[in-house]
Amino acid sequence: MASHEDELARLRGELLAAQLTVRELRERNAELAKRVDAEQSTAKLFAQQLQDLRHSRSWKVTTPLRVVMRRTRG
Repeated sequence: MASHEDELARLRGELLAAQLTVRELRERNAELAKRVDAEQSTAKLFAQQLQDLRHSRSWKVTTPLRVVMRRTRG
């Protein structure tokens, strides 16, 4: 009977360890999800800034200069 109780105690210990691992992984997943959201927000902001720049008057006015510079650089 002692070996049955020992096995039960061992399995309970494994279960507790597994539950702790699951908890830690869920916390890490939540942290990473927040980071992903923040990075996506930053990417959207940069994309909007780039679009605004490319549609700006100064970008359009300097187009010929950029073309010439590209051609001279090869």
